[in-house]
Amino acid sequence: MAFDRISEEIAHFIGMFHLEVEGHRLRLEYEAFSFQRSAEARVFPAPPDLKLSAPFALKGYDPGLAYLRPPSEPVPLPLKPAPVEPGGITMAVSSGPLPPPPSLSPPDSHAAATFGWTTDGGFLPPPSSILIAISQTAALADNDLLLFTGETAFIDPAQLTAEFRELIAAAQALAAPAIEGEGVVPRLEAMLDLAAAIAAFAPEDAPADVQLFLRGEGLQGTYLDGLELLPAPDGAEETAPAAQLPAFKDLLPAHLAAKRPDPEAEDDPGKDPFTLPRDPTPAPGIELPDIDPGHKIVTGGNLSVNEVGISQAWVDAPVIAVAGDAIRLDSIAQVNLRKEAPPSAQPSVEALPSTALNALHIKTESAPGPGPGPAGQFPHSWHVARVEGDLVSVNWIQQHVFATDFDRAEITLSAAATYISTGENVVTNAAWLTEFGAQYDLMLIGGDMITLNQIHQINVLFDVDVIGGLPEEGVTVSTGGNLQYNLAEIKQTGRDEMVAVQASFQKALDAMAEGKREIAQEVLNDARFEGKTALKVLQVEGDLIKANIIEQKNYLGDSDQVQLMLDDFLAAGEEITLITGSNAQLNAARLHDVGLDSEVMVAGTAYSDALIYQAQLLDPEAPPTGVALAPLASEAVAFLSEDMIGIERDLDPAGTVTAKAATTAPADHPANSDALYAIMT
Repeated sequence: MAFDRISEEIAHFIGMFHLEVEGHRLRLEYEAFSFQRSAEARVFPAPPDLKLSAPFALKGYDPGLAYLRPPSEPVPLPLKPAPVEPGGITMAVSSGPLPPPPSLSPPDSHAAATFGWTTDGGFLPPPSSILIAISQTAALADNDLLLFTGETAFIDPAQLTAEFRELIAAAQALAAPAIEGEGVVPRLEAMLDLAAAIAAFAPEDAPADVQLFLRGEGLQGTYLDGLELLPAPDGAEETAPAAQLPAFKDLLPAHLAAKRPDPEAEDDPGKDPFTLPRDPTPAPGIELPDIDPGHKIVTGGNLSVNEVGISQAWVDAPVIAVAGDAIRLDSIAQVNLRKEAPPSAQPSVEALPSTALNALHIKTESAPGPGPGPAGQFPHSWHVARVEGDLVSVNWIQQHVFATDFDRAEITLSAAATYISTGENVVTNAAWLTEFGAQYDLMLIGGDMITLNQIHQINVLFDVDVIGGLPEEGVTVSTGGNLQYNLAEIKQTGRDEMVAVQASFQKALDAMAEGKREIAQEVLNDARFEGKTALKVLQVEGDLIKANIIEQKNYLGDSDQVQLMLDDFLAAGEEITLITGSNAQLNAARLHDVGLDSEVMVAGTAYSDALIYQAQLLDPEAPPTGVALAPLASEAVAFLSEDMIGIERDLDPAGTVTAKAATTAPADHPANSDALYAIMT
């Protein structure tokens, strides 16, 4: 049935009213339902009654390894060769007639005294090659900006960094020749090039102070800044310094030495560091450091250390026959470069003396084998381990520290006791290696025998401080007092004597080149092997390469700019201490190569050389570009007022205060050497 227009509007309105009423009804019902559901959810169930027990007790650590024990009775060796070829390495055990009973011959126990274990009467597997390349780089940019008023203009650290890099380049130019290529195995060609560079090296042309330059085979001794340290004669008064190098901890500046922990003050120095405390939960809250009475500002006190230790007991033998060439090079080069501000005429400025030391110790000691056995007894059997290819033991370690602590600070004090530190950074690189091999009676090398020990160390310190607003009294300023220390030690246990190869051993080398694994009777009957029951032999078809290359570079920049604003505070008579120096650098490398006294028979050319080089370049009088070294008076802050020089200051996003001047000072103007004026040019 059709409705008129008015009836349709009335019906539509009534329908909308009914829908609205129904919506409100549903909302009331839903809210009641949801409230009841949320109330049920808030009722947590009671926790269950858990009963925990541990019926089983833990036993000690058991790796589950079963070690093979040698049989109580000697096992006869096979009469025919029994080659074993795992992968690319070939091992062979051969023997002649059976040896006499072991009781007739005393064991050769020298290996136990040298390497820590005994290898008599058993088969030695071929050793593995070792190639370790370690590159450690520590970079730190601690260029702090401390502002209270913001009215002081400082030199941009980028300008100081640029000059710092120039000092680094100058130090690198003073370095001695080194092996080319990073992380590579030194071959004969590279060693010959290094030997030629060492022979042509002339440090007398360098601008540095050459403390020590020695070159030649078999260099020995202990040297400190070019002075050889000799022990005093027994029973006589000491007329020369003792042959003992100073310890780094004993040379630390007073500020750093005071911060070292005292081992005697510990409750239990022998306590196991891996034992957990009973309550490992730390106490809540933050413990504030104790502040000593007075006011102390430290912008220096940085410590950067590179340290390497290598203990190596690799393959060795009393008799070594080399079919190719044999070359040995030992090189120690140490350089210290430091740039500091000259002593100030201000009586309150204490310019502490800085120390730069180059110390080295190189020593070769004898390691003779055991005494001869029963006269007339020679080996009746042999054990041969064969390596196809080269046998390599190379440790290449590079340690670099590049740290800048170019602080810019406005200092004002208002407390009863204050400690402000913008320096005191600690940067460390450390590497420790211990390597073991095996000891043989005879080694046959089909290629070349290469031995290289190289330690190169460089310290660069840039510590030119600028202090403004320094009053006549009331402030004690400590500058300088820096320490640079290069320490290198090479200790060789076992001497190598190079001689021409004998005919019998040359035949053994030729037989090895043809692939034979038997040892000729004339080699077994050699007088060098008298008294042995079995001969342990290592055959290397390629080169035998042993190299330890250590490169340590320690670069530290600590040129601080400090503006003192203490006029109101000094009226109270408080003492203030400012330390801008007291930095310490250390490069320490210790190498100990443990072996035997060896007779090296060389069929080719034998070459041995050594280089010892110590140099330093200390230029405390040369100011950096655009930095004033003279302390500024307290009125210097007024020099930066806008009414006098009309400069416009702004603070860049990096936090560096820059200043733009309307005019440029001429080069010969007295203010051109002023730190606060120089950045306006």
